[in-house]
Amino acid sequence: NQVLKEIGADQIPQLLIWNKIDATDLPPSLEFGEYGRIHRVFLSAKTGRGVDLLREALTQILSAHTLSTSVNEERALEYHDARFDSQ
Repeated sequence: NQVLKEIGADQIPQLLIWNKIDATDLPPSLEFGEYGRIHRVFLSAKTGRGVDLLREALTQILSAHTLSTSVNEERALEYHDARFDSQ
């Protein structure tokens, strides 16, 4: 995280991937952080266990980002339309 801070990227949401659970007794799983967002994915790339959870996490993150972007674009258009309507 120090490197991210140094390059000004420490405020960008992160998804941590913990690989090689096949070498431990950990099951494939998701760990949730603040506001119920997926924070960590525990998986094994070697066996494929937990890869479905990674897909689920990425889908959730991308869906939230797409929704956020769509809402921001809609607000910008409403602002733009309101400015022209008032002229």
